[in-house]
Amino acid sequence: GETLSYEVPTPAAHPSGAYGAHPHFHTTVDQQVYGGMAGLILIDGGWLDQPGIAEATEKVMVLKEVIIDDDALTDESPGVTTNELWTINSQVNPQVSAAPGERQLWRIANLGNDTFFNISLEGHSFTVVATDGVPVTAPFEADSWALPPAGRVEVLVEASTAGSYKLRNIPVDEGFETFEERTLATLVVEGDQAGELPPVPSVLEGAPPDLAQGEPDVKRTLVFSNDSLVTADGEVESVGNWEICGLAFDAGRTDISARLGELEEWTLVNNDTEDHPFHIHQNDFQVVSINGVTQPFQGHRDTVTIPRGGQIQVRQRFEDFTGRWVFHCHILFHEDHGMMGVIEVT
Repeated sequence: GETLSYEVPTPAAHPSGAYGAHPHFHTTVDQQVYGGMAGLILIDGGWLDQPGIAEATEKVMVLKEVIIDDDALTDESPGVTTNELWTINSQVNPQVSAAPGERQLWRIANLGNDTFFNISLEGHSFTVVATDGVPVTAPFEADSWALPPAGRVEVLVEASTAGSYKLRNIPVDEGFETFEERTLATLVVEGDQAGELPPVPSVLEGAPPDLAQGEPDVKRTLVFSNDSLVTADGEVESVGNWEICGLAFDAGRTDISARLGELEEWTLVNNDTEDHPFHIHQNDFQVVSINGVTQPFQGHRDTVTIPRGGQIQVRQRFEDFTGRWVFHCHILFHEDHGMMGVIEVT
């Protein structure tokens, strides 16, 4: 019943791009975000002002799941998809308009609780220009893009010839739940041919450095696990803790102590039977390898899915900020039940 006002200064060096915001009151995050308390923050300028991007028509798309019961939003139960709606900007299957040949910048964010999206646009490809608010080293083409909870991507879309094209979710099996194919939105291309635009830039302003080169100052291993009891048919018999390195979240405990300026390499191990989207506040990282396979350097991000029974290696340098913040699984039910830790940078 009270009001609190914030002033948030945006430093000149802050990366341009798409970011998310939601309450973080522990044990209630899932409930509050499911009730609608999540939003998008867009930082403009920088690479967004480069010729070839600045002229693109901007479209903002916030993906979210809601469950309606008796015409009201209801709390989520894990694995329950009855009456679940997948929305973009709170609309089911909205229409996106474009002229033939028009270039659009789609700023897409998954701000839902636990749904894993893998988006694809019928008859089109995406030109990826930013991931999780960070410009890529060089724009690249992708036929689809995976968006775990908290994942964001900014892509250029060149509208094809006149017609209707479905923005679809490609089925995702995350171990506990399969997110089926659905139509998320419909691109309707009509009208006069758009004029010619400058080419998409080959290099983006503010793109991050390659952290895979050289030796890290510190190496760590973080193990993600779940001590809930699950029956043979996959039903949760009793809910325990979702843990990192055998520990459930404790706000008074510092799990990782790091030093400003140092390069760290983290091996993220998933001992669970479902995927976990790893997310860290305040800092970005580079994905170096997935299940031992070296990944091409395309940029930095702050959210990545650790495959069940697998591992991911990431590198990050703590350059700008000291203080305490959290890292966690961004399936919010898991976060609320302990899969979160505290890092302190000094």
